[in-house]
Amino acid sequence: MKPNEFNLECQAVGNLLVAFASHELDPERHSQLETHLQGCSRCQLEFQSIRETRHLAGQIRLICPEVDRYPEFLKRLSASEATRSQAALETITRPNTLDQPSTALPENVGGFAAVVPFFGRRLAVRSGFQRGFDLTVQDRTGKELFKVAATSLTRVATVAVGFSFAAGIAITAMIFVFLPMINKPAPPSQGVIAPNPTIGGGVPASQPLEAGFIPPIQTATAGGKTLAVWQSSRQLFGQLFEPLSAQPMFEFPQSPQSNRPQPPRPAGTATTATDGEGFVTLASDGTALAAWYLDLKAPGPRPSVRISEAGMNPALTWLGNRYLAVWIKPDFSAPELEGIELDKTGQPLSGQTLILARSNPGNKISHPRLATAGKKVAVTYRSESGDATVLLFDPATGSTPVNFLLPRSANAQIDDARVFPAGDEFLIVWSEGTSAGSRLCGLKVGNGGISQAATPLVNSPQFIAEFTLLLEKNRFTAVWLEGTGGQKQILAQPFDNRFTPLSVSRVLVPETTRPVSFAPALANNSHVLWMGASGPNQPPQMKIQPLQ
Repeated sequence: MKPNEFNLECQAVGNLLVAFASHELDPERHSQLETHLQGCSRCQLEFQSIRETRHLAGQIRLICPEVDRYPEFLKRLSASEATRSQAALETITRPNTLDQPSTALPENVGGFAAVVPFFGRRLAVRSGFQRGFDLTVQDRTGKELFKVAATSLTRVATVAVGFSFAAGIAITAMIFVFLPMINKPAPPSQGVIAPNPTIGGGVPASQPLEAGFIPPIQTATAGGKTLAVWQSSRQLFGQLFEPLSAQPMFEFPQSPQSNRPQPPRPAGTATTATDGEGFVTLASDGTALAAWYLDLKAPGPRPSVRISEAGMNPALTWLGNRYLAVWIKPDFSAPELEGIELDKTGQPLSGQTLILARSNPGNKISHPRLATAGKKVAVTYRSESGDATVLLFDPATGSTPVNFLLPRSANAQIDDARVFPAGDEFLIVWSEGTSAGSRLCGLKVGNGGISQAATPLVNSPQFIAEFTLLLEKNRFTAVWLEGTGGQKQILAQPFDNRFTPLSVSRVLVPETTRPVSFAPALANNSHVLWMGASGPNQPPQMKIQPLQ
């Protein structure tokens, strides 16, 4: 046998090592164990551990107080116990209206006596194996209200059975009658958009979600309906919202190509977009990338289609007659930004992927964002160095992308950069962290280059975790989630198309509601979907909040 190999013989030896150390085995068995220990280092280590434990145990000494101190100790203990138990002793031995005082039990007979609270009354019980059983219900002053006397063990058993039967009926009634009334499920959420809801209160638009929810929420709007998608650590969820109602939450079906358990999903691995008639949703489980199609007239999404064997952080946009999907292809040293074109149902138009950008050694890229304006496409992504890059290209012509770095403050790191369509131009907004907090900056870029220089929009002493823009004609509203841990809140501030503030920022959702993520909702961007919990250990719940 190899010195470190474990087998059934080792298991049998291990069960006898304690007896071996105590010399309790017969000579033949003792000799067999000695032979095994000489050739098995694993059992030698275990035997050595047993010997050390026995040695340490042998060094333990029992220290007792001096004998002449015991009388003083017992006297003090008796006085203390007498003081603390005087009230209980008086309650048990108090004379009452029973036939005999509870202290009059025969000394040679086992029994008990007690008085306990019972629904605002006192329940007095006395029992002895010879004298029988007495039970009295008393008021707070000891006045008898009800008495049951049994003079034999048979009657005691009868009363016990009766009480057990009555208790069983009461518990059954609570289970089948009262609990369904208390836990009656709420009806499906209707009228989720209240005319004038309390600011920050929101209106619940979904049942509570599991605690493993991973932000952010992603939304797209088509045909007067908004699809919101989000995920837990192992499942992708969706829900459709209309101006006056919310449909039930649903789960996207698991990828049929894999029978293995789904690995935990990293954050930011789902996105959705629309062609006006349906929705395509992309999601990654950290390795493979899949697409789902949801027709507005269908009851649920179709089974997924595998897009890439390795992809994460996807982004998606509609080009007018097809989708463009981009994602990060994981690579230990140099991840790549890849892309592919999909038809309106999420099916790849070709098996060939495009490489849009490559990481430099030691400077990995991540978190791509995507938008379409006119014939142009803009992509933003950030790198480990704290920079963010913008790519501009025309997918119809296949021209070489134009790229440039977003400006950032000295000693600042760009945390996220997003791109939004504004007519034929792009509005690019990014968040950067500084020693004083975070801030949002923005610029505009079109066919002729940058049309609006980089301008600070929001300065916050808190960390800005998420942000978006709600676009309107000649103006937009910046909405952002700031704070850390359970101290987050959602704020909003309007700007004109030249980045001039139209009013001061205001709290849209206060930190008392514990928001964890949000996204724009409905065709006119008039509402915000957000998730928040009612307490520190409560699961999040989707709510909808008017912007005004």
